[in-house]
Amino acid sequence: MIGGMQIGRVPLVGRQADLDALRDEVDAVGAEGRAVVVSGDAGMGKTRLLRDFTDSLTDVVVVRGACVDSGSGPAPLTAITDLLRDLVDALGVEAVREAAGPGADALGVLVPALADSAGDAERLADVVVELFSQLARTHRLVVIIEDLHWADSTTSEIAARLVRRAAVLPLFVLLSYRTDDVGRAHPLRPVLAELDRARLLTHRPLERLSPAEAGALATAVHGDALAPGVLNDIAARSEGIPFYVEELASFTGARLPVSLRDVLLLRYERLDAEARRFARVLATGGVEVEHTVLRDVFDGDE
Repeated sequence: MIGGMQIGRVPLVGRQADLDALRDEVDAVGAEGRAVVVSGDAGMGKTRLLRDFTDSLTDVVVVRGACVDSGSGPAPLTAITDLLRDLVDALGVEAVREAAGPGADALGVLVPALADSAGDAERLADVVVELFSQLARTHRLVVIIEDLHWADSTTSEIAARLVRRAAVLPLFVLLSYRTDDVGRAHPLRPVLAELDRARLLTHRPLERLSPAEAGALATAVHGDALAPGVLNDIAARSEGIPFYVEELASFTGARLPVSLRDVLLLRYERLDAEARRFARVLATGGVEVEHTVLRDVFDGDE
């Protein structure tokens, strides 16, 4: 909810080319499948894009799961649990158990309704991959795993193996991750690098909105025409990030909206003490500060 308006009612702005590209990819699935990864910084609209994409699909079984940060690290297998529950909702317990074959009881670790007895949890990844492989042979199947930057090792393994299966089966796999949370040492990097090396994955990085697109989104969120100066200010302050545009357009005060402030402060709090002190000095200077000025006013290590 933003400014009393449901976000779902706001038109998708600046993402039509991305939406069309995803539709073309799923339409191209034949004897062989496709795998796409959508990436972008926080607030770039990855979840909204994927939702609009799935809403536009017909005659397709769509299962969707999201990885979750528990606060102290990835919450294990949340995305895989979501996928299995979507499968049960779409096809029923018995159909899922039949497709899973002899290893079906291993799925009971995540969805108890799928197990008649205690299964071998160590076989979970194998059973999940084989389940989706089997269903891809009999259904038009779209598997979506969001927020891979929060994936545990088993979820990353399953995602990578499904991408590999999509090269030989009529399966469409769609992944997403937040680029600003995937640093050089992040465990997702080598997984994506290996899939890239094997040419198994198509990347779809989301671009920032242009000033005109940011203005169109701001107007749609606000509901009324905004003065050109206000639109220019929103475009400049948001730097083309859709979430920031929406928050700023819904707010009329002089200070940042609470929701936007909290997002920014969460990232700030992750910095060490010296980096936070540097950020405070930098913020005092505005949007851009010359290096020579920083060097003169900041007494920390250059």
